[in-house]
Amino acid sequence: MSNKRSEYGSLSDRVGRTPKPLPCHVWIDGSPGLLLEWRRTPDGTWSGRCVIADDGQAVEVWMAARRISPTAPDAGLDVEG
Repeated sequence: MSNKRSEYGSLSDRVGRTPKPLPCHVWIDGSPGLLLEWRRTPDGTWSGRCVIADDGQAVEVWMAARRISPTAPDAGLDVEG
């Protein structure tokens, strides 16, 4: 058993957290989108695989996490860490 704590709390705290199920609706630079998954990039930042509308077509793109925000304040979009 580990006694280490991180900025995310103890392991027991983190195991009890339930992230928002994916996919979920998000804002991407103020426009609606659908978040499909998270990934950590080689430089240590996070990106989200999203679907957005572009000229009436659904387009799948990877977006930097800083460009993605929840549709509601309690949406629970914490990236895994």
